[in-house]
Amino acid sequence: IINMRHELVRLAQAIDWPVLEARFGAVYSDGLGMPPLPTRLMAGLAILKHTFDLSDEDLCARWVENPYFQYLCGEDFFRHDLPACFGKSRTPISLSPGQSVLGCAVLAVWPLTMTLRGAMPRRKQTRQTTVKDIRAILRLTHEQGLSVREVSERLKISKTTVSTYLLRAREAGLSGWPLPP
Repeated sequence: IINMRHELVRLAQAIDWPVLEARFGAVYSDGLGMPPLPTRLMAGLAILKHTFDLSDEDLCARWVENPYFQYLCGEDFFRHDLPACFGKSRTPISLSPGQSVLGCAVLAVWPLTMTLRGAMPRRKQTRQTTVKDIRAILRLTHEQGLSVREVSERLKISKTTVSTYLLRAREAGLSGWPLPP
């Protein structure tokens, strides 16, 4: 039994799912060697991933334990396992809005879904990443051996930002600490 006043239930009721299915159903249709991927499931996962800023792995873990995540994605009954389309990798196909046509479509209709007052939690406030932050990212990663997640939590910077700066540093040939003068 779920609370029909919960934000995700209200959001699921506000989205015109048949329109999404009609417009984007072909995006995740059967292909050679690919199982069918329900449009509502993929759209719901894209919304949840974007809203809660989750990695694919975190999204899957939370989906299995959260009936409201499952309701938004079109499940009629609570599941204790992931749908078959997740496969052995335990993650669906890429849900990155830049790589997913359906993800882009969902994000395009996102402002319409926000007409429900308080429908979803507000995204975290963003701040400018300073040179001091970048130095701290490199120091914590190379000197203390912290993971991207640990650096992100310690500096209160998104995991994506931390990963981006580590990649840029590696491409620039900066692979250790302390930095060369």
